[in-house]
Amino acid sequence: MEMSAAETGASQAERFKREQQQQAESQEELKRSSVQRQSKWHYMTKEEIEKNSPSRKDGLDAVKEARWRREYYTMLSKAGMVLKIPQWGIATAALLCHRFFSRKSMKKNDRFVIATACLHLAAKMVETPKPIREVVKECERVRLCSSRNPEQHRKGIELLGNPAHLEEVKENVLMAERAVLYTLGFDLNIKHPYNTLLQHLSQLEVLGNTVAGAQGGEAQPNNPYRNLMQNTWNFVNDSFRTTVCIQFEPEQITYAALYLANEMNKQQTKKGIEEVICAKSSSPDTDFFTYFKISKDEVYAICDQILGLYEEVKMPRLQPGGPGQAPRAMSSALPAGSEAAAADGGPPRSKSEPGTPGALGIKRKPEMEVAHVGLPNKEMRLEVKAEAS
Repeated sequence: MEMSAAETGASQAERFKREQQQQAESQEELKRSSVQRQSKWHYMTKEEIEKNSPSRKDGLDAVKEARWRREYYTMLSKAGMVLKIPQWGIATAALLCHRFFSRKSMKKNDRFVIATACLHLAAKMVETPKPIREVVKECERVRLCSSRNPEQHRKGIELLGNPAHLEEVKENVLMAERAVLYTLGFDLNIKHPYNTLLQHLSQLEVLGNTVAGAQGGEAQPNNPYRNLMQNTWNFVNDSFRTTVCIQFEPEQITYAALYLANEMNKQQTKKGIEEVICAKSSSPDTDFFTYFKISKDEVYAICDQILGLYEEVKMPRLQPGGPGQAPRAMSSALPAGSEAAAADGGPPRSKSEPGTPGALGIKRKPEMEVAHVGLPNKEMRLEVKAEAS
């Protein structure tokens, strides 16, 4: 009888222990799911980004913050192309950087170390992984050896040839990569506008001749939409110099870039995709915004930020005065021979090719092309270093 009581007590104790363990596991699962829910990215308005910017709170002015963003994108683009990382991989790195610096300050975290870490991480995400030493060396080469100042250039070359310096940067980049992952809650589910762009242009059947020519087929030089794909691609690439990728869905950016490219195409060839849209849709009165199911305000807001990158704009910035108001008419194209500003990534193109932003007189701001960003700041540390260790 005593044995039976002892066995019963042991059985109850084991059952109680199992229940406690199950409760602990359930609570842990709830915590993990809560973290996962919190890590989902929520798009913000431009005003919210500027108001809550950690860099602004640390005293960085708006102009300098925008310039720093363009500088690290320039480094990502140039290093990424040399490393043969596809454009959507470079865009992934830029998006990770923009998300990170919407939560952490550029005055407390070395933006170029973070950008290098994001490029290394993005290369793995798009299944083109690169050795960390190659990524660090190429990013440092772009960062240090592109100065027009002979003295700065000489110092950059000396640092690039110093194995101890590269090893130190590599360790900082590895730590920064962990910091990026922790800050973003390991949320690496990223979409880009490129797939949407190809899908819609294929559906509208304005892409076939371009692809045929690129693949050695019989392209039609008189195709009025032959430059539409390239121009849209260039505008999408340039959008990553701004924060529109953390303000709007990828599809919305695609439609805005296509809208800009279509306006340029209408100036060059007098042909717009509205004719194709009307032919494809059931209603002959279907316009661009109705077909793609996007509001005019959203398109104008994105276009305005993209065009804000350019200086001496012959194609004026879109400044709607109110909800639903159309933008001002874009100016006519410049005469042939005007210098074009080359866009990063995408298929190659000629500087004088019609239909490019440069052919319309759009020129990049001088600071956008500055690849040199100064020598390493020994006092710069990662704000999230402790979190990542």
